[in-house]
Amino acid sequence: MKFCDKLSKLRKQNNITQEQLADRLNMSRQAVSKWELGVSIPDMDKMIQLCNILNCTLEDLLDDGVVGNLNPGKEKNSFANYFQDFLKYITNLYNMFCSMKFKQKFKFLFEMAVISILLLILGAIINVTFEVIFLDFLNAIPFVGSFLTFILRNLFTIFLIIVGIIIFFHLLKIRYLDYYITIEDKNITEKTIESPIDVLKLPNTNQEKVLKEKIIIRDPKHSTFSFFEFLSKIILITFKIFVFTLTIFVSLGFIFEIFSFFILIWHLKYSSIFFFLAISLLGIIFLTYITIEIFYNFIISKKQHFKRIFILIIISFLLLGFGISATTIKILNFQELKNPLPYFTSQTITLPMNDNLLIEDNYPKFHFVYNFDDSKKDLTFEFKTFKNISICKDEYIGILNNQRYDIIYFYEDLNFFNTYEVFKDLVQEEKYLNFDQQYEVVVTLSTKNYQKLQENYKEYF
Repeated sequence: MKFCDKLSKLRKQNNITQEQLADRLNMSRQAVSKWELGVSIPDMDKMIQLCNILNCTLEDLLDDGVVGNLNPGKEKNSFANYFQDFLKYITNLYNMFCSMKFKQKFKFLFEMAVISILLLILGAIINVTFEVIFLDFLNAIPFVGSFLTFILRNLFTIFLIIVGIIIFFHLLKIRYLDYYITIEDKNITEKTIESPIDVLKLPNTNQEKVLKEKIIIRDPKHSTFSFFEFLSKIILITFKIFVFTLTIFVSLGFIFEIFSFFILIWHLKYSSIFFFLAISLLGIIFLTYITIEIFYNFIISKKQHFKRIFILIIISFLLLGFGISATTIKILNFQELKNPLPYFTSQTITLPMNDNLLIEDNYPKFHFVYNFDDSKKDLTFEFKTFKNISICKDEYIGILNNQRYDIIYFYEDLNFFNTYEVFKDLVQEEKYLNFDQQYEVVVTLSTKNYQKLQENYKEYF
């Protein structure tokens, strides 16, 4: 630490103003100010006087260590030092408040209340924005979504509270405590609050009278409190934990993107559209890698390589722009499949008839057409569906007025693999098909069975 900084710190530790120090040294206040600004250095006689006034040794003033401490790193980072500094902050705040007049106290409390309300409003806006943009998306993740949302919501709330407390006390410090310095001097019996030096011009003369009742000094080099640094470290660690959590999810997404990229490369044999999709995905992979690198450098406090990051971002946007544009043009060239019959297949399901049977035929995807054959005892359902998409049967028991009904319903087996087969065939031929159209279902049954089915349906529904 330089001599100018150590002199300023020792003077404040002894609660002495520049003017008081100058009076004891029989010097001007400007000379002391120049010492603390580093413009000049006192001679050895003044150094000895400074040691007597500031209760220190020459070594404390002249060496390069921290003032009054032979092991600066240990004391600076000790919890006891943070706690003592916090108590000092509270003491200064209490002394300042007690020394204020009623009007000043009211103004102080009103300003702090306004600052608190503004911080609460700002925190609520940030919290709602975080909830809508990130947590709602995270909550949609199966199985672990609700748990992760609960953890991140609480971490983010704690983060906002700590940030709000730091901002509040820092604003209080720079708005009031930096302007009010309580003087405690052995030669002064009354404790006062320093106020600005007022200069009053005497009437009918060119002489000026200096009013020294109260002096308020705003010291631009006012020392910061160590517990603010301690709180800052806490909020930084909390934020790094939050970023680390995000990095885990981004890394999992990065792995999935790499896997998807190779899947698209494997599909190049079917259509060139997969090449353009792979180019777009490559741009997304670069952006994801950049995000991971930025998060990683932040977590380990490593310097960011902004030039390389900027180049990768430009490359990513170029790849995305080319890939999305080419994919869009390719999709616009797809033609509607005019004759879908080659894409349809037939599937037959046979059901035995009983008096309690009920067919739920109100599924909008199926169009039932009844074909009567009185020689048939069972029910035959012939489905015409897309190739590779099968129809499944399910049943459940319904009870109404102590009457049992065996209810049968049908549904599409739209799993990933059979849907993928249909999609692959269409893309390979550069065609598109309306998957929302109805499937025709031809039901072959006797007239008697049809009437019984209708009676059961009306009774139950």
